[in-house]
Amino acid sequence: MRDKIANLVEKMMSRIKVAAEKKDVSEIAYLSGFGKELGDLDSQLVSINSRLIQIEEALDTGKTRHQKSLRKLFCQVTGGCIRQNLLTLTRHVQMGRIRVGDQLEIELPSGEKFETDVAAEGYKLRERGKIAQFYRDSNVREGDYVVLEEIDPGKWKLRKARPGESQDWTS
Repeated sequence: MRDKIANLVEKMMSRIKVAAEKKDVSEIAYLSGFGKELGDLDSQLVSINSRLIQIEEALDTGKTRHQKSLRKLFCQVTGGCIRQNLLTLTRHVQMGRIRVGDQLEIELPSGEKFETDVAAEGYKLRERGKIAQFYRDSNVREGDYVVLEEIDPGKWKLRKARPGESQDWTS
């Protein structure tokens, strides 16, 4: 389904290019409206996939209701995020899965913990030093996915996604 959305975006962009060559501003505006709608549909697919993975993991692991994670946020890491030591949660904030100002205590795979919050500017985690450490220690590369999983209210674990775990996700 995400391939279909990508194809439609490509088709839309081609039509916008033709309209731009003709300087047809109204056609450009009309076609651009599809861009927002396609983005919204893509976000909805991300949300549906997230829930399907949660259900699948609960069924596969036999977790009880009290053992499951509260929230699980998949984020694709860009080269810019790695260079600037950022973990952005834009899609998750937009979808209401997490809010600006939320306080998080995050445990890294090493067991080390740190506290941070979701900044209003850029919807990113404010703590950058520990994010840099996590990227280095976990060998996170551009295009990789990471998982921020809430295990108790306000208590989170951050890890690199397992291969195939996040193949249909975007941040």
